[in-house]
Formats: sequence, C-alpha cells, structure tokens
Amino acid sequence: MILIISNKTDLATDYLVHYLSEKKIKYVRLNTEDFQLKWEVNFDISSKGSEVIIHRYSDNYKLSTTMIYGAYIRQPQLPDLNLSNSDKEFGMREVGETLKSLWRVIPEKIWLNAPHNILRASNKPEQLQIAKSVGFNIPNTCITSNIEKIYSFYQSNNQQIIAKAVKHGFQYDGYKAKVVATQKLNSKQLSTIKNFAKVPMIFQEFIEKTVTYG
Repeated sequence: MILIISNKTDLATDYLVHYLSEKKIKYVRLNTEDFQLKWEVNFDISSKGSEVIIHRYSDNYKLSTTMIYGAYIRQPQLPDLNLSNSDKEFGMREVGETLKSLWRVIPEKIWLNAPHNILRASNKPEQLQIAKSVGFNIPNTCITSNIEKIYSFYQSNNQQIIAKAVKHGFQYDGYKAKVVATQKLNSKQLSTIKNFAKVPMIFQEFIEKTVTYG
C-alpha cells in the first residue's frame, strides 16, 4: 500500500492520486487537517513488540504501517481542534508530535521524500543555492519587494522574466481555494507591480521549455 499524506486543498496531490487511480495502484490518502475527525492513529507498544494502526472512520478501514511499501508527504497541516483557547496550544502541540511519531515509525527507505528533509526541500531560495553549489545551471533569480530592483531585474534579463510565490500560490479561506500560478510578466503587468510589491516574490529569467511531460 502507498501512503500519501497531504491536505485537502493540495492540487499536486490531487493529480497524483488521480494518476494512481488510473493505474489501479492501491493507495491511502490522509489529509492531516482531518486527523481525529476522519481518521486516527493508534500505537500499541510493549516488550513483546509494537504495532501502529491507521484507522479511517468512514469505512472502518485499518492499515498497519507494516503494510506500507511507499510513502509520500506534501504540505501537511494541523487540524483546527475544538478546544478552548487555553487548551488549544497544548492540543496542537500534542497532535503535531503524534503525527510526527507516525512519520518516524515508517522506515526512511520507504519514503519518496523523508519528512525531516521537507523543510529544506520546500525552501526555494535554499534549493537554488544548493543547486548552484553542486554545479547545476540555475536561472537568474531575484527575491524582493523592492520596485526598483524588480524593474532593474526585468531590464537586465531582456524583459523576459517570470514571477512566482516564495512558498506556494495556493490560498484557501475555508470555503474556496484560489491558485496564484507562476506567470510570465509583460510590460503592462509590470506597470501594476506596485500593487503587489508589498509582498516579496520570486522573479526569475524566463527560459523557454523544450520538453513537456505528462
């Protein structure tokens, strides 16, 4: 069984499970904000041995971690616990630690992306610096909210640049999701950049793609 851990609004995970379904590959998806609402995890540990069971409420499905042969995690989120303000910090901490304990009992060799590497892997500036340090060619990049630097970067890259979010372009207000996609900037968009430049963004030289996958 493949275990996929994510959140309800992650489009990349939606595409992944759609692909797995088409290929008839068995998987279980856990949206972490549904922890304790739609699923739970139980640890039974003694001197005789240990067992960790994931229990999905909707169909009473139970999955032992020993049955997992592949695991993938992407942008997990903590659930919104129905607790008083005085208890919420404690509850969130304990839930977070319980989820981390689940990640840890799954052997690292099973993970496509081991959780302890997630923080580093999700930081785009660090990714670029590491890529450069090991010899990869990387696009010219500027991360800023300074309008003058944005204009200068635009001109120095032949007026061919893209803009993207520093973390990710997904927004969810509890009712509907919005996607702010990576986009190529033209002169008209650049003229209105001051409306958005209060928030730092990643700007990169535009590189024409030569191959499309999928």
